[in-house]
Amino acid sequence: MIRYKTRTDVIKDFSKYNTFEKKEVFIVREDINTGVWIPSQLSEFLRVYCSNDAPSTKDLKGRTICNFINFWLDKVDEDEDPDVKILKEKGLYGLKLVHAAKYLNYISGSIENQNSYATVKKKESIIIDFYYYLQNKGVTKGKDAKIETKISRRKLANGKESKKGDLIKISPFNEKGSNLYVMFPPKNPTAESGYKRRKPKLPDMKVKIFSLFLEYVQEEASHIAFQVYLQCMGGLRCGEVVNLTVEDITIEREKKRIFLNIQDRQVELFGKKNKSLNSEVKFERENQVVFDFNNKLMDVADKHLQTLAKNTKVKCTEKNNRPLFVNEYGKPMTGDVYRKLFNEMRDKFIDWLEDFKPSAAKELKQHEWSTHIGRHLFTNYIIKMGIADNSLGEPDAKILAALRGDTNINSAMAYISKKAILEAVDRNIQKLSKLAVNFDELLPQMSAFKNLSEEETD
Repeated sequence: MIRYKTRTDVIKDFSKYNTFEKKEVFIVREDINTGVWIPSQLSEFLRVYCSNDAPSTKDLKGRTICNFINFWLDKVDEDEDPDVKILKEKGLYGLKLVHAAKYLNYISGSIENQNSYATVKKKESIIIDFYYYLQNKGVTKGKDAKIETKISRRKLANGKESKKGDLIKISPFNEKGSNLYVMFPPKNPTAESGYKRRKPKLPDMKVKIFSLFLEYVQEEASHIAFQVYLQCMGGLRCGEVVNLTVEDITIEREKKRIFLNIQDRQVELFGKKNKSLNSEVKFERENQVVFDFNNKLMDVADKHLQTLAKNTKVKCTEKNNRPLFVNEYGKPMTGDVYRKLFNEMRDKFIDWLEDFKPSAAKELKQHEWSTHIGRHLFTNYIIKMGIADNSLGEPDAKILAALRGDTNINSAMAYISKKAILEAVDRNIQKLSKLAVNFDELLPQMSAFKNLSEEETD
């Protein structure tokens, strides 16, 4: 029995002057009885449409496509659905939009899967891209398999439309009454709907709570304090933190900042068998800046480095491969271990906060959050403080993306909470109000100066 699945392997890239190793995701056809697999030509979809994506994102998109194809392979084996006839005859060449619609309705209406509205919409977008890829390759043909497109032009700051536009793929699954209509899961599920209400993700913390959080981590969770500080003050992801070595950090004490060299060192630090999404580096980069928001970053860094130097359990054969963070056994700390320690600290922080800030503790309990909150907090804090402002005093997506280490501006904007933007706007309005008050105070003096000038001229 043949089924499709994804594989992630380290390969050598010969596309540039110097060869280098990198992780790549493939789609393969595997005989589930023997375990023998061969690469699938569908891997080209990941190479063409996901070329700028991190391996974890490629894997997500690849698994979505594999699950979709395997769903219909199961249907072909059952031979009960009338729409399998053309698939039995033509394979992928027989794919129609109705096959995608039926699959999306299946994952939307399957209570046991508990797919949320956002999850199914994300899968819909991936499948639409896949159909568009097959369409351009000439694999699928006809109106019943075609993805329609349109050009959408962005509005500029002056109100005019940009000359260049974005290609938008139109979803064929939203028209009620159509045989392609998909009944997506409810956006706000209730008990009556049969869907469990999931906790919403925590987008941000109030500045005072953020400050208390950093203080608590420093005092009560010193074993992961430096990791948390790097996330909250540098916007690092979980995997980017645990891949750091001692040689990757450069401390500038006078300017109170740290620069990081972020590289994917999973194989070096954890070995080939210990790969994990929580230990993955999404984008390698140099000179990632970490700011000192509360004048405690240097103290936390010094304490961590001193503790690490005294740790007799740490064993490292290469001088340039000394892990910056280790577990209780002195081995490099993986992302899974760090995430577990963070979650334990989070629960204790909420309990501690409940004694004197019960409303804030309740809000934190009602939301889902883990290590990635540091990246959210960093993003929103630099917006609130005006660090990412341009010359006009407005949050600038390009500056924000550079500070976050993003390759895509849209990724930076997606993390900005409306509240943070409003606070930035309020801050600028207050500046304008102060200027207006000062201007009003200067008016009598300016008028007197004008009269004096006129008298002298006469």
